Amino acid sequence: MTLAEFVRVCRLAEIHRGFQTQKERDPEGWGSDHPIFRQVISELEPASIIELGSWKGASAIHMAQLAHSRGLKPTILCVDTWVGSPGTYTSQFLDAILPVGGRLPLFDTFLSNVQLCELQSAIFPMVATTESAAYSLDFAGVCVDLIYVDADHEESAVYADLARYWRFLRPGGVLIGDDYNPAAFPGVVRAAQRFAREQSLSVEVHDVKFVFRKGDCIITGLHPAETGAGRPFNLQPDGSSALAIACRNASRCAVVRMDGQSLVTTFGSPSLLSALVPSHVLTTPGVRRVDVESGTIRSNELFFTVTE
Repeated sequence: MTLAEFVRVCRLAEIHRGFQTQKERDPEGWGSDHPIFRQVISELEPASIIELGSWKGASAIHMAQLAHSRGLKPTILCVDTWVGSPGTYTSQFLDAILPVGGRLPLFDTFLSNVQLCELQSAIFPMVATTESAAYSLDFAGVCVDLIYVDADHEESAVYADLARYWRFLRPGGVLIGDDYNPAAFPGVVRAAQRFAREQSLSVEVHDVKFVFRKGDCIITGLHPAETGAGRPFNLQPDGSSALAIACRNASRCAVVRMDGQSLVTTFGSPSLLSALVPSHVLTTPGVRRVDVESGTIRSNELFFTVTE
């Protein structure tokens, strides 16, 4: 499912309907117009963006405007609770998040800013924790081009967001993180470095922003790599055979193909996919080409052999 389809199914566009905007835009934000956004959007030309932590919408608005200036029409999903994060209730931001008359002023400001910039057809809020939203996105099999992480800045929370959302990034996609500042936010730095080590990634640092780039999906093995004509393997109830594909950098939107035909695919992890091979494919001896398609990006090919 594309991000645009997810927004439609969840009816997130309806949040904008009937909302009474404030008279003036409130542009408060931190690093929302950093040059890295222009650089990455120019490189990727993204059609789909997920932002974790939106505050008053400044960075989402900036990304949308950059994309529109290039003739793009992205779908941007903003995940936030709009009730602050640890420490907010004892800070100078209390007035911005304290409910008034049963409403959340911070969320109202976000909606107002988006509508005053006439971006309600591009930016869609999802009022949820990043953990809760990840479950919904995972169930829907969403895959996106760009992710911006700027939610809870505690080390454990940052690491969890990186680990949960990396799977939604397509091969070749980019993740940008905020507040890579050892003095002010050491937990962010530790979380980013830990995640980079575990995923064998390099950390690109641009002032207080950090960037991870996801490599292309690479197939490293097929299990099994061959079978005899008319001999199914890992037999399924419908008569198909389950093929295991060992790989690197697989995403939730990955589809295994055999000789250019899409197979029913199950995402196990970034390193494991499985696909159902129809019984008729195994009736004739020959060599079949197997690759993985993620949106418009295709992996390398390996070969599956049906012997006589």
